[in-house]
Amino acid sequence: MRRDSQSSNELIGSKPSQVALIANEENNQNNFSINLNQNSKNYNLDRFRTKSSILDKAKKKLTSKSKLFCKNIRKKSFYKNQIYTHLPIFKWLPRYKFKNFMFTDIMCGLTIGIMNIPQGLAYALLASLNPITGLYVSFFPVLVYAIFGSSRHLVISAVAIVSLLTGETVNRVVHEYGSTILPANVTDPEQYKKLEEKLKLDVATDLSLLVGAFQILFGLFGLGGLTSFFSDTFISGYTCGSAVHVVVSQTKDLFGLKNLTRFEGNFKIPKSIYQLATRIPSSNLVTTVGSFGCIIFLTIFKEALNPAIKKYLRVEFPSELLLLIAMTSISYGLDFNQNYNVTILQKIPTGFPTPSLNPNLSLIHFIIKDAFLIAVIAISVSMSLAALFSRRNSYKIDPHQELYAFGLTNLVGSVFSCFPTAASLSRSSLLESMGGHSQLASVCSSLIILVVIIWLAPLFKTLPTLCLASIIIVALKNMIFQVKDFFKLIKINRYEAVKFISYLKAIFLSLIIPEDYVVDDFLWHSCSGC
Repeated sequence: MRRDSQSSNELIGSKPSQVALIANEENNQNNFSINLNQNSKNYNLDRFRTKSSILDKAKKKLTSKSKLFCKNIRKKSFYKNQIYTHLPIFKWLPRYKFKNFMFTDIMCGLTIGIMNIPQGLAYALLASLNPITGLYVSFFPVLVYAIFGSSRHLVISAVAIVSLLTGETVNRVVHEYGSTILPANVTDPEQYKKLEEKLKLDVATDLSLLVGAFQILFGLFGLGGLTSFFSDTFISGYTCGSAVHVVVSQTKDLFGLKNLTRFEGNFKIPKSIYQLATRIPSSNLVTTVGSFGCIIFLTIFKEALNPAIKKYLRVEFPSELLLLIAMTSISYGLDFNQNYNVTILQKIPTGFPTPSLNPNLSLIHFIIKDAFLIAVIAISVSMSLAALFSRRNSYKIDPHQELYAFGLTNLVGSVFSCFPTAASLSRSSLLESMGGHSQLASVCSSLIILVVIIWLAPLFKTLPTLCLASIIIVALKNMIFQVKDFFKLIKINRYEAVKFISYLKAIFLSLIIPEDYVVDDFLWHSCSGC
């Protein structure tokens, strides 16, 4: 077989062609023939050889690990290292300096636990679930991460972005498939409402189960790096559009509007805004005044007073909890619900939920795409925070173990009526700034939640929903202001700016993943990393 007269370098340099290398063995000699495919792109021979060698290295690494496992399987030190790797609490707890660190961690835990009460209630409402589920999320996953997590400062709890994506998924499934899933022979409105609430909880727990399964798979196959292939443009554009959906959905609680038509399909946001605008004259005056008062109160505290308080006390003032206590007391004293027709929470169950090991598998195919997106976003947020805190405080984290820990928090949470969770930026930063040293602070915060779940939850039954809606609006402020990123991107990279706007189409269309752009974005960033 003859070699082509042209050199391989000239072939590779031709722009419209790709060099396909075909190895043929003839007459016991290794000769190569080079074929040209005019319809394909360039290919680099060095890169081809590099990728082939990568597969060989992976095989050798797998073989060496297998041999190492067989060699060390009888050694006690092997099992000790495995326990320390997969159960980090057994590594740091025996070395924990109780005299030096315990008081600080307890104070950090009390502060974070107090913050988790109002935010848990609000983010459960954001996820379209009973507020008590937000307290479950602030208890069970926190304990699981304290055992399996390798970061000292991450606080796992309900967070805005994951909660709002969960809420959108729950509402979409209920409204698109609820009529086929729920029994059609139920005529009692109260009974039908209970069945609908049960369906919402099933969707949320199944979503948590799938998110946890994806995260554990990422850890098993070392796919945590996939999160870097979703660009910041996609994350910011999609979350900004999602935040607009949430703000529109919470507006009815801010103005006390009832019996609104829920729109689905294309352009549902403009339709909802038009409906709200036409119904504003019939809004509840007490609810409206209370909502704007709560928003102003929270904004002043977060933007002006809290920075000043932190300089002296290194503690963030629990403005949300103060607001909850004040509004619950005022509502109870003035009987908002009876005298002014203000919507309140009414019923909040106490005690732990019944563990459920029987997920509703019939819902899986409705939510698997949403679960993958939530898993990726949750990993992106949590891993970046874990890496940041480890660099700042000079300790190491195990990325694979972190993925296992995130997955287990969601898997165990799905058994106890929890929706998907992630690391909270505000509460993790607070733990670090207050001088927290370990996950013992998170355990202490969960004890505060435990007291509320068992005994104090019914005290919030007169809490107006306008208060929780105000907390959500203030929490999403930064997400909505991400629209400013467009003006920065257009000066730097117009292609990225166009993609940002394309993701914002979720504002005017149904909130679904813009698949064509997501796939293009994923492949573009993954190929550019090759």
